[in-house]
Amino acid sequence: MNWASLPDEALSKFPDLPDPFEPLINLFERGGGFWVENGFIDFVEYRVRLSGWQEHIDRQPLSSLDSDYLDSLNEDQ
Repeated sequence: MNWASLPDEALSKFPDLPDPFEPLINLFERGGGFWVENGFIDFVEYRVRLSGWQEHIDRQPLSSLDSDYLDSLNEDQ
């Protein structure tokens, strides 16, 4: 994603969009990682098929990115 390529007018129409890179930053800050293999993005605990957005539009988010929730997941390991 290259937000710099979008004109300011386009982004100003959607002022409440979340930072699209925050989940990736959280993943790396917590020592996680991923790799791409055989048509999937593999996050060790979960795999996501590489496909168009249409295949994923009806899916519910996997979990919260709330720090307390993520901390509780780390404690369970």
